[in-house]
Amino acid sequence: MNIYSFFRSRDVAAHCKKIKKTWTPFEMAVIIARSGRPMLEKHTAWRELISDYPDMPTPEARYRKSFDSLHQKLSERIAFEENLIGKIKMPEPGTIYILQIWDEHEDHQFDEVKVSSYSSFDQALNAAQYGVYGNNSCLEKQFMDDDGDKSVGLRLDCDGKPLDFYFSSDERFHLELDQNNEKIIDFSSDFFIDIPTPFKKGAIVTDGDNPLVIESLVTQEFFDSRNNTGTGFDFCGTGFKICSHTLKKFEHEWDYDCWEYYRGELKGMNRLLKYVSLYLWGDISVTDLIVMQNKILLKYIQKNEIDIPRISGFREDSLRDEDLEFDLS
Repeated sequence: MNIYSFFRSRDVAAHCKKIKKTWTPFEMAVIIARSGRPMLEKHTAWRELISDYPDMPTPEARYRKSFDSLHQKLSERIAFEENLIGKIKMPEPGTIYILQIWDEHEDHQFDEVKVSSYSSFDQALNAAQYGVYGNNSCLEKQFMDDDGDKSVGLRLDCDGKPLDFYFSSDERFHLELDQNNEKIIDFSSDFFIDIPTPFKKGAIVTDGDNPLVIESLVTQEFFDSRNNTGTGFDFCGTGFKICSHTLKKFEHEWDYDCWEYYRGELKGMNRLLKYVSLYLWGDISVTDLIVMQNKILLKYIQKNEIDIPRISGFREDSLRDEDLEFDLS
């Protein structure tokens, strides 16, 4: 199996190949789970792991005890997901299917742009497959009763193929495969594994849409030093990005295993990220960074003909050309 075909980041995959990183069958199972590939493609890969790779225990994690057989837990996960898809497809009295289309803004906030209802799963899926909806579409089975919000849904890719599930409060479906819910492992979110990256402090990367500057990443050494284990939510980092024309620090930017180096042109206020990177490398001072922030902001305001915001320390009369050169020798 070419496990690197399941990496969402070309740069992370190339780095791991370069350092000759080796992977256990368990780690490969987690990488497949985090690949963002359609659910049925992940099932095919997991079945290949079961048939072609040796069995091993699953490790103990922060919220998950160890199990003796990886193969068994993969089989259980596949059966659970196939069973749940079957239940979503199965028509029931008092249910409708809702196709929801979501539009994501640069600050990762979502607006619902289209909602359509259908009487059957096939009708809704057909609409998803032949519409131009992108990755932010969901097909939801909703129960029309008086007990509150009860629904179970599938997040779909741009071809209408199921990626993963999401649930409201519908206990009739949620993890119904096994009465002991903790037996069903979520390989995507239950575990943190060591996935080395090439990214250093000050690197400008992208999470798929927007550029950001890395300050630090959570790594395996962090958990080793605390004799602790992480989860899939610990693939995160800190750094800086532009949100609503303002430089903001983020403490938890998720899924760094899918980040790549930013290869586009930094435009608008994103030009400031170049100088944030230089600052984190120690090549310019914080004073230089603030000066550049004000210069870039002023040019942006003038170009877009908007009012100068009330920013503490912002002095228009102190600004000159943006093209300030730094001696980096």
